[in-house]
Amino acid sequence: MKTGIYVHIPFCRSKCFYCDFLSFACKKKNSAQDFDLYLKKLLGEINNCAELKKSYIETIFFGGGTPSILPHEFIYKILDAIYKNSLGTTKKNPEITIESNPESLNQEKICAYKSYGINRISIGLQAIQDKFLKKIGRAHNFKTFERVYDIAKKFFNNINIDLIFALPDQNLSDWEENLRYIKKIQPEHFSAYSLIIEKDTKFYFANQKNKLNLPDENLERQMYHTIKKILCDYKQYEISNWAREKKFECRHNKIYWQLKNYLGFGLGAHSFFNNMRWHNTNNLKKYLTQNNFREEIIKSTRQSLIEEFIFLGLRLNQGVNKNKFKKKFGCEINNIYHNQISLLTKQKLLAENKNFIFLTNYGRDLANHVMSNFIL
Repeated sequence: MKTGIYVHIPFCRSKCFYCDFLSFACKKKNSAQDFDLYLKKLLGEINNCAELKKSYIETIFFGGGTPSILPHEFIYKILDAIYKNSLGTTKKNPEITIESNPESLNQEKICAYKSYGINRISIGLQAIQDKFLKKIGRAHNFKTFERVYDIAKKFFNNINIDLIFALPDQNLSDWEENLRYIKKIQPEHFSAYSLIIEKDTKFYFANQKNKLNLPDENLERQMYHTIKKILCDYKQYEISNWAREKKFECRHNKIYWQLKNYLGFGLGAHSFFNNMRWHNTNNLKKYLTQNNFREEIIKSTRQSLIEEFIFLGLRLNQGVNKNKFKKKFGCEINNIYHNQISLLTKQKLLAENKNFIFLTNYGRDLANHVMSNFIL
């Protein structure tokens, strides 16, 4: 089977104030031992994965956490194990992405990644102003990013930059400054996410005490729409993602959005394979010490697959492919959701052509509401 691979590295230099991802700040004196123990377990999981042995690899994505915090030799060992335990790759050069933060990168690592066959690097910039980087708990400053980006450009021709908007005390002018910088340096891809206050983060507790000055909803939407105005030479292909050309769209993420097979390795990693879903335990001790760490193994029902196919597909600008829906489920999408599609179209939240059903610009602002209409 064609399969995407996700590898979770849960370690970071420090925990950002907004972050609710499954990650841990490293204590320097213990980090080498922690990395060794984690790698040993991760390689064991890969070596013993029956589903991987049936798979042709389409993409590989190292996420976290901060994968670039590991010694680069560890990344090579993980890639080697994936290749040795699979049926090979679907293409000569599959898309291989590594997420990184500026403070954990240097020329040696970047050069090594390139030599290992990694061909896409994602760098978490988030903001260009040091005052905002400090405010959200980032471990780097803007100069560090600039230095790292210049090095990365020498080795990679597919770089993604992550940005966050609607930060505390951020105004429209601050955000526009970020966008003009992206226009200046012209990465092949960028992602822009609106800040969400997640439960049990530092920002969550600060917000509970009214200590965060957050932009209101109107300003947040204005910031979102400003992206298209300033970066009009980029093509938006998903709610939060833009690429300079189609070939730079993230193929790995499109596997998720198109409901294709993927296998997740590492702490808390999720998998979807042959209509089965499961995830690994979120408990680090259990992951490191037990062999039975898969949880919530569920065979997807036809209805749940239909719902996921639609609300994941609607994230993409092109929308839900009607022909692929019919091929996958044996019926026309309008046979099941005629009333919902008709109502949402009248409300100008959805649009439809011969091959696709997709969100309008207005519908993208109310995406969660639109998608909820397809859950029966």
